[in-house]
Amino acid sequence: MRILLAEDDSKISNFVSMSLEKYASCDVAKTGDEAIDLYTLGASKRDAYDLCFIDYIMPGINGFDTIKHIRDLENNKKLQKSGIYLMTSMPEAEWDMDGICDGFIKKPLDISEIIHIITTRE
Repeated sequence: MRILLAEDDSKISNFVSMSLEKYASCDVAKTGDEAIDLYTLGASKRDAYDLCFIDYIMPGINGFDTIKHIRDLENNKKLQKSGIYLMTSMPEAEWDMDGICDGFIKKPLDISEIIHIITTRE
Protein backbone atom coordinates (compact mmCIF):
# COMPACT_ATOMS: atom_id res chain seq x y z
CA MET A 1 0.00 0.00 0.00
CA ARG A 2 1.21 3.51 -0.87
CA ILE A 3 0.35 6.55 1.21
CA LEU A 4 0.84 10.24 0.54
CA LEU A 5 1.06 12.40 3.65
CA ALA A 6 0.91 16.17 3.11
CA GLU A 7 1.88 17.85 6.36
CA ASP A 8 4.08 20.92 6.84
CA ASP A 9 4.85 20.27 10.53
CA SER A 10 7.91 18.01 10.49
CA LYS A 11 7.24 16.67 14.01
CA ILE A 12 3.81 15.47 12.94
CA SER A 13 4.94 14.12 9.56
CA ASN A 14 7.89 12.24 11.14
CA PHE A 15 5.66 10.74 13.83
CA VAL A 16 2.97 9.66 11.37
CA SER A 17 5.35 8.25 8.75
CA MET A 18 7.32 6.30 11.37
CA SER A 19 4.10 4.98 12.92
CA LEU A 20 2.91 3.72 9.52
CA GLU A 21 6.13 1.97 8.44
CA LYS A 22 4.81 -1.52 9.14
CA TYR A 23 1.56 -0.85 7.26
CA ALA A 24 2.57 1.01 4.13
CA SER A 25 5.12 2.96 2.14
CA CYS A 26 4.63 6.61 3.06
CA ASP A 27 5.81 9.61 1.02
CA VAL A 28 5.77 12.99 2.73
CA ALA A 29 5.05 16.36 1.15
CA LYS A 30 5.50 19.60 3.08
CA THR A 31 3.28 21.74 0.81
CA GLY A 32 0.21 21.31 -1.34
CA ASP A 33 2.29 21.89 -4.47
CA GLU A 34 4.71 19.14 -3.47
CA ALA A 35 1.80 16.76 -2.78
CA ILE A 36 0.36 17.45 -6.24
CA ASP A 37 3.79 16.85 -7.80
CA LEU A 38 4.24 13.53 -5.98
CA TYR A 39 0.72 12.43 -6.90
CA THR A 40 1.25 13.40 -10.54
CA LEU A 41 4.55 11.49 -10.66
CA GLY A 42 2.91 8.37 -9.22
CA ALA A 43 0.01 8.64 -11.65
CA SER A 44 2.37 8.98 -14.61
CA LYS A 45 4.00 5.70 -13.59
CA ARG A 46 0.62 4.05 -12.99
CA ASP A 47 1.65 3.73 -9.34
CA ALA A 48 -0.98 5.95 -7.74
CA TYR A 49 -1.39 6.33 -4.00
CA ASP A 50 -3.94 4.15 -2.24
CA LEU A 51 -4.52 6.70 0.51
CA CYS A 52 -3.75 10.38 0.98
CA PHE A 53 -3.79 12.23 4.28
CA ILE A 54 -3.78 15.97 3.55
CA ASP A 55 -3.35 18.75 6.11
CA TYR A 56 -5.81 21.60 5.61
CA ILE A 57 -3.47 24.47 6.45
CA MET A 58 -0.16 24.36 4.56
CA PRO A 59 2.08 26.92 2.90
CA GLY A 60 0.98 27.80 -0.63
CA ILE A 61 -1.97 25.73 -1.79
CA ASN A 62 -4.24 24.70 1.09
CA GLY A 63 -5.50 21.16 1.63
CA PHE A 64 -8.89 21.76 0.00
CA ASP A 65 -7.30 23.02 -3.23
CA THR A 66 -4.71 20.23 -3.12
CA ILE A 67 -7.50 17.65 -2.97
CA LYS A 68 -9.35 19.36 -5.85
CA HIS A 69 -6.18 19.15 -7.99
CA ILE A 70 -5.75 15.46 -7.15
CA ARG A 71 -9.39 14.68 -7.95
CA ASP A 72 -9.12 16.56 -11.26
CA LEU A 73 -6.01 14.53 -12.14
CA GLU A 74 -7.82 11.29 -11.30
CA ASN A 75 -10.81 12.28 -13.44
CA ASN A 76 -8.75 13.54 -16.39
CA LYS A 77 -6.49 10.48 -16.48
CA LYS A 78 -9.30 8.07 -15.59
CA LEU A 79 -7.40 6.80 -12.55
CA GLN A 80 -8.86 4.80 -9.72
CA LYS A 81 -9.71 7.25 -6.96
CA SER A 82 -7.43 7.29 -3.93
CA GLY A 83 -8.94 7.46 -0.49
CA ILE A 84 -8.36 11.03 0.64
CA TYR A 85 -8.69 12.27 4.20
CA LEU A 86 -8.38 15.89 5.26
CA MET A 87 -6.56 16.51 8.54
CA THR A 88 -7.85 19.62 10.29
CA SER A 89 -8.32 21.37 13.60
CA MET A 90 -11.33 23.26 12.24
CA PRO A 91 -14.61 22.76 14.11
CA GLU A 92 -16.65 19.94 12.61
CA ALA A 93 -19.39 22.37 11.59
CA GLU A 94 -16.98 23.81 9.01
CA TRP A 95 -16.16 20.45 7.38
CA ASP A 96 -18.11 20.95 4.18
CA MET A 97 -15.87 19.78 1.33
CA ASP A 98 -18.50 19.16 -1.35
CA GLY A 99 -17.89 15.41 -1.12
CA ILE A 100 -14.40 15.53 -2.62
CA CYS A 101 -12.73 13.74 0.26
CA ASP A 102 -13.54 10.45 1.95
CA GLY A 103 -13.37 11.75 5.48
CA PHE A 104 -11.82 14.00 8.04
CA ILE A 105 -9.26 13.43 10.76
CA LYS A 106 -9.44 15.81 13.68
CA LYS A 107 -6.24 17.40 14.93
CA PRO A 108 -4.51 16.82 17.22
CA LEU A 109 -4.08 13.51 15.43
CA ASP A 110 -4.90 10.16 16.97
CA ILE A 111 -2.60 7.75 15.12
CA SER A 112 -4.94 4.85 15.88
CA GLU A 113 -7.57 6.53 13.70
CA ILE A 114 -5.16 6.64 10.74
CA ILE A 115 -4.09 3.03 11.34
CA HIS A 116 -7.75 1.98 11.44
CA ILE A 117 -8.35 3.64 8.06
CA ILE A 118 -5.34 1.82 6.59
CA THR A 119 -6.14 -1.60 8.00
CA THR A 120 -9.81 -1.49 6.99
CA ARG A 121 -9.19 -0.20 3.45
CA GLU A 122 -10.55 -2.59 0.87
